[in-house]
Amino acid sequence: MTTLRIERARRADLAELAHVAQTVHAHSFADMLGPAALQRDLNGPLSAWHLRMQARSDLFLVARRKGVILGLAQVGVCDTPAEDLWLPCMLSSGALELRRIYVLPSAQEQGLGNALLGAATEVAEQAGADMLLDVWAGNTRAQRLYARAGFVFCGNRILPPDRAASQRGASLDLIMIRRYRRSVAHSG
Repeated sequence: MTTLRIERARRADLAELAHVAQTVHAHSFADMLGPAALQRDLNGPLSAWHLRMQARSDLFLVARRKGVILGLAQVGVCDTPAEDLWLPCMLSSGALELRRIYVLPSAQEQGLGNALLGAATEVAEQAGADMLLDVWAGNTRAQRLYARAGFVFCGNRILPPDRAASQRGASLDLIMIRRYRRSVAHSG
């Protein structure tokens, strides 16, 4: 098997990043979102232009094999307005948010998600920052991945209702998961 590399994305990767993000999002959410909502996501926040704007402040990590991007992780400073969160715990100043991890369907079950998550949490540890993320309530597979990496439930995000998704029985409520910063033992 060819070696997998996890590295920072380059400006030249933007079109490929958008392709990966759009492919995974469409594969994962086509049954949950109506066609119009899905198209809005693909043409909006997952377009190459939007990813380029997000890359001004966020770090994009990519999983690359044989020069091809198979997955990505996006990390940025948590900027969610407090009124959109319900957290029984307080976030520390400078907390980082894992905004997304996407692995192409053809590359799943090969450890890429774990590798990307490990690299993202290493960024938070090096910064001495808490990290949080949100995940769809029905995405138990992802929740298990995050739990194995030390993330724990800590609240919910308030979202507007999506009538079409509710009619299909899909829950669009997000569960907030938080990974607490590791304590550093000081000798003295």
